[in-house]
Amino acid sequence: MVIKCEAIMDFTLSKFNEITNIVRKNANKEGMLYNGDTFECTKEIAEYLTGKNNSKSVVVRIIEVIPKKEKSNE
Repeated sequence: MVIKCEAIMDFTLSKFNEITNIVRKNANKEGMLYNGDTFECTKEIAEYLTGKNNSKSVVVRIIEVIPKKEKSNE
């Protein structure tokens, strides 16, 4: 599954290279996400960014959960 998130504050992300489909609201700096940026990530990264981290910081809101597409056997 892929999780689509929106940043609710500016923050740096050490696993920046693991997120995809980044849509920038303003600035574009590698490793940095800004309030209003949207992106897609794994469930694990989404959980980390929504408070399952050492400081319990919530820095994104989840916009959409996109299920994996099933391979059809046609």
